[in-house]
Amino acid sequence: MNNEKITKMLYDIEQSTYTLRALLQEKGLAFKAESIINIISDIRQNIASNSINELKGKKDILLG
Repeated sequence: MNNEKITKMLYDIEQSTYTLRALLQEKGLAFKAESIINIISDIRQNIASNSINELKGKKDILLG
């Protein structure tokens, strides 16, 4: 599975977690969902950043 697909999946999970946060907020537990959102967001951004770095590396190799 490539980084783009993983990033899309994590984005979808992150969006679903916002719905979870709204439900948990009613119970006073929104902070738990917020932690999950932050972790997923960090992972997604890290994967996207790694993809950009990989592309830059390939460009450097191609252009020498």
